[in-house]
Amino acid sequence: VFVNSLPEEDDLASGSFVYVGSDDTTAGQDQAEYVYNKLGKPDKINLLMMKGKKDADSTSTRTNAARNYLTDKGCDVNIVFSDFANDDQETAHTMMQSFATTGQTFDAAICNDDAMALGVVQYMQENGMSTSNIPVCGIDGTSDALTSIKSGGMSYTELQQTDKVAQACIDAISAIKSGGTINDIKGATDDGRYIWIPYEKVTADNLSKFQK
Repeated sequence: VFVNSLPEEDDLASGSFVYVGSDDTTAGQDQAEYVYNKLGKPDKINLLMMKGKKDADSTSTRTNAARNYLTDKGCDVNIVFSDFANDDQETAHTMMQSFATTGQTFDAAICNDDAMALGVVQYMQENGMSTSNIPVCGIDGTSDALTSIKSGGMSYTELQQTDKVAQACIDAISAIKSGGTINDIKGATDDGRYIWIPYEKVTADNLSKFQK
């Protein structure tokens, strides 16, 4: 059973090699959907993007999914900044300092994970920029991200349901060991090679559901 690090499709086989995780394409699309609606479905958007590790599949998948969602809506997407901040808050913060020297503005920031989103928010707050008018989105649903949303910093994150991922892994291993199939496990695909556990969307409106 593979978990979270998505292998090549040819490496998976029904009943023997299974992937359990959350769909990064959906995560990127959800971020873009939030931004698109938050900004009033604009015809054009100046977008800042903070990408994760260069060699990670999730980086390109999340980034492309977000951009493609907006263009599919007919939105003219102007990427004012896009670079690999390696899932690191300090790196994202430093990149924001560099971006500021260009004199450009941005309407929203979509980041491949929460740490980078927090770096963007940190810079914005240090420099008097409105985080209520400029949405900053992350992925992971970390405790720091939830705290930031509560205080009006970040606007949005996607929380991976790790408990359900873990349970799906246990169920898949049990099914494979007994010679059965994963078809009865919630989230399993018809080809028996994937079990998708959906992300949960987190905003200020439903934050209390996730923050203990």
